[in-house]
Amino acid sequence: MSKEFGLILDGWIHGPEDFLAVFACFETPDGPWYPLLSTDPAMDGLDDALSAGGHAAAIDRFLPGVFTFTNGCAVFVGVNCAVNKTLARLMGALLVGCASHRLNLAVCELLAPHEADFEKV
Repeated sequence: MSKEFGLILDGWIHGPEDFLAVFACFETPDGPWYPLLSTDPAMDGLDDALSAGGHAAAIDRFLPGVFTFTNGCAVFVGVNCAVNKTLARLMGALLVGCASHRLNLAVCELLAPHEADFEKV
């Protein structure tokens, strides 16, 4: 992974479990890349919560050390605005937005045919 990167969180519920997917986003010589880093239950114990602290603990459990190189995480995107603001502050990262990852993918697909027009702007 490059020195500077972004993290994208997407959460969903399946039955009684709350899951959290963590994607990285960074530039490569071939263009942007968005690899899936982790897809695991967000809560591991009885005391876990779906708060910013709970998400931080889950990310640290999935990706040990991610909070130790906060100067590398330049941007952060997630679904829940209150949680995102606190997580971005904990990580020392710029909060890009509180948006659904699936919505973002749909918009990117919709706008892809107009990429040349965006380059002109």
